[in-house]
Amino acid sequence: DLFRVVGGSDHAKFMHSHFGSLSTEGLSLNPGEDFGYETQMRNFSVDPVAKPGWQADWKIEDRYGYLAGERDIHLRYTDLTSEAEAHAAEAWVALRGYGGNETDWIPRLMVRRKGDRDLSSTFAGVIEAYEDRSAISGIRRLGLEQSDGKACSDSDVAVEIVLADGRKDLIVALDADNPNNLVHALVVQKDWDAHFEAQMCWVRKDANDSVERIVLCKGKSVQVGGHALILKSETDFVEIRYEGEKPVVVAGVGEM
Repeated sequence: DLFRVVGGSDHAKFMHSHFGSLSTEGLSLNPGEDFGYETQMRNFSVDPVAKPGWQADWKIEDRYGYLAGERDIHLRYTDLTSEAEAHAAEAWVALRGYGGNETDWIPRLMVRRKGDRDLSSTFAGVIEAYEDRSAISGIRRLGLEQSDGKACSDSDVAVEIVLADGRKDLIVALDADNPNNLVHALVVQKDWDAHFEAQMCWVRKDANDSVERIVLCKGKSVQVGGHALILKSETDFVEIRYEGEKPVVVAGVGEM
């Protein structure tokens, strides 16, 4: 995954996998102009009004025979970026590094924001490697609010991931540059009835909607439904597993 910022009127993120074929869902791709900037890319197609939630799936080709037998290996990307174009293209690669002369073209994605507007950009997405079938049944981006009800910036991201076995994850990442000074403030995610003070957190629920696990990074509290994890002081990292109603520290340091 490669992020590149080009000039004041063009922000783009590039992503490629390995040898293989690329398919997309949720996009209407048509031939598009080259990206330019002397990048080694060709055969562009574009959806200029891509709606968040579209997906790209690489079916991986085991060109060098690393795997035994026939394997159905995939890499899936789900994009959750606001107001962005989606591009598919081919990228030139040197297969043996700069010391060889074997080259090829592989599929590449580009998520792009451009124009005469505020291009402060947060490119949000979920990457999943899987074999045979995806373990994820649903992905959506959720809203975040400050404690006074004001919506958080687009640079603050909350994602819900629903797994095929019924478990659910909530992942929240606030802008590390902290332009709104939210890291030490209470932030709310209403769909999960979650309130937290942390730069990043992960909450997993089981298939019965009970909290299984909580991870906090650079934070001190999270409340989800009837569960409350409140530390005496901020910690860089702590992971808590719930055994029934009892919280057990799995990793990190945090005094509750």
